Amino acid sequence: MAISKFPSVRTSSKADPEVRALSDIASKMTGQTGNGLDRVITVRELAAINGFNLKNIGRNVSIDFNPDFTETDVTDTPVTPENVEFFPAYETVLMSWDMVDGFNSWFAYTEIFRADITSEQPSPLFSDAELVATTISYLYTDYVSSSRSYRYWIRHFGKNGVAGPLHDTNGTDVTTFEKPIDVLEEYSKDIYQGENYAWIRSEMGVLSGLSRAFEGAMPNSGLLALLRNADSLTDLLAEQQLADALDKHATSFSIKSQFSHNYARLSGGVSSAVTLAESYVNRIASLEAKFVPGGDVEQAIEARIDEYDLALAGEEGAIATSLRNFTVSYDGNDVSLDTLSSVVAANNGVYEAQWGVKTNVNDLQGGVGFFNDGIETSFVVDASVFAVTGGSETGVLPFVIKNNRVVMAEAFIDHAAIYTLIAQNITAERIAASIDITSPTINGGDINGVTLNVNDRTTISSQGYLTSIGAQFKSITIVDNNDNPILDSSGIKTQYIQGLDSEISEQISTVIDAAFINTLFGNNGTFSGTVYAENIEGDVFDAKDYHYSGTVNVPTDLSFDLFSGQVSSGTFDRVLMFGSISLQSVIEAVTDEGATLSVYLEYYINNALVAKSSTMVFSNNKSNVAYTDSHTFPPVVKPLSQSGQNTPFKVVVKIDKSSNHYYVPTLKHTQPTVVSLFKAGGSLS
Repeated sequence: MAISKFPSVRTSSKADPEVRALSDIASKMTGQTGNGLDRVITVRELAAINGFNLKNIGRNVSIDFNPDFTETDVTDTPVTPENVEFFPAYETVLMSWDMVDGFNSWFAYTEIFRADITSEQPSPLFSDAELVATTISYLYTDYVSSSRSYRYWIRHFGKNGVAGPLHDTNGTDVTTFEKPIDVLEEYSKDIYQGENYAWIRSEMGVLSGLSRAFEGAMPNSGLLALLRNADSLTDLLAEQQLADALDKHATSFSIKSQFSHNYARLSGGVSSAVTLAESYVNRIASLEAKFVPGGDVEQAIEARIDEYDLALAGEEGAIATSLRNFTVSYDGNDVSLDTLSSVVAANNGVYEAQWGVKTNVNDLQGGVGFFNDGIETSFVVDASVFAVTGGSETGVLPFVIKNNRVVMAEAFIDHAAIYTLIAQNITAERIAASIDITSPTINGGDINGVTLNVNDRTTISSQGYLTSIGAQFKSITIVDNNDNPILDSSGIKTQYIQGLDSEISEQISTVIDAAFINTLFGNNGTFSGTVYAENIEGDVFDAKDYHYSGTVNVPTDLSFDLFSGQVSSGTFDRVLMFGSISLQSVIEAVTDEGATLSVYLEYYINNALVAKSSTMVFSNNKSNVAYTDSHTFPPVVKPLSQSGQNTPFKVVVKIDKSSNHYYVPTLKHTQPTVVSLFKAGGSLS
């Protein structure tokens, strides 16, 4: 049985619901999606079934119905789909397979089955799958959700109603990609909430940084209690000397040079202690320099280095840490740099190693940190500009991050998921597009596919069937199955056309002056005699009356549509003429005899203003009784370019009313206006 071929039905996922519904209906009726039993049967297919007798093939077809549906010539069993491939993207899965050899004999369509892979159903069977589409193509795109896993089965279906074997009895698993921005937002949230970034962005000093390390790992440490009571490193030394311990040792030192308000000082000490719960030793040092120019303490210039080293072991765990703080202040500007090196192991399961450097210049923060909690490692660079030189001496760095943008000179990537790719040049061995490819020009060699579609006006199917609207062929030769020329530029070869004898051929080639031609196409033609026709598409003239039948009250300035219409589509340029327009006003008697209506017209074609008339003034002629005034606006002629769509037009009345009216004047269209349409020509000059 001959199968009718239809163009592929494609609709954007962003289309209106009504359009998508119509597309769904069309794709199911043509057998491209859904169950194959829902596909429509064409007259072409009926003609191939035994028992159907079609007569008067043309616009009207009569059918004698005595069918025999047995297709004795279809005996082949559908084969297994071969070379099946899947190309997952973000919200689509493109799949392809080899076109079957029996496309014109046993093949009816191909079925695609899909099952969701979930935590509740990690390994679905074919019996769990649903039929998502049927298609006669060897390509199909399934619209699904991002970051989801699916299992697919594909099989061919024969015209004899027999389903072929599955491409794989276990199916093929496919996972769509997460959108990069979603992944980036998730990762960013984790980093912002992590210990590494929190320390880099914090404003905590040496003591607060040390306390923070103890809080999470060793909350019951005796040293932590001393830290909470200390306001400075010097206070911490004093607290340690006063604290109870089984054994302890403390030494402190301080040297200072001073003149007036200016001084330089080194202070610090070493303290060790052994308690019932822990043993520790720490070293503290502070270097300070202060200079007050002119004795003005508000203009003081300061520099300071604070150092703290600790080794502690106890029942709760162990910690070894070293912290450094460098701070300078000059002319109201504060600059600081902090370093951190710390390792922690505690009985509450906290195992951490952290290193970092952070800076702050007038509240502009930045730094770098490495963190390892035994589960995950993180390396965070907090900088507005980050670069890798790669030893480059060419003046162009291979890798730069700036203004939230990553710039690379060259990259080798084995697998990349890119949501939006903007490129000037792309070199690829293979490109699989699941929806479409848009380009003003495509240069290349072979185009292999099911259907080539040019604006729904010319299509070429995979079997070579050409369908075209208004096609023009040059240097064409038509041959039969044996390559015998049936038609070429030299004429028709009747010996190769069944039922066309030499006498009919002679009439076709010579009696042109008395021929009946159902449809005649041509670019240009000249007739020296008279042409008789019941109707000529693209008439050279048309006209219609338009009239506003009501009376318009004018209480204030206003505008209204006098009339509107539309011009049918045309394949040639035309001229649209708006005839003269007559308007009449009635203005009642008024105390001030200067009452007027200033009126002008606007002409619109295809919703664009194309002309504006001069202003006509309607008055009461200084009468103390109601007065009628009339004016006529001259015709307006405008060109109308060819268009494949109807073109709307309208005339709008604009009224400016003077402030001298004590009554509401009126305005009306006194007689119909003729709008004429002419075919553009070149006779007038």
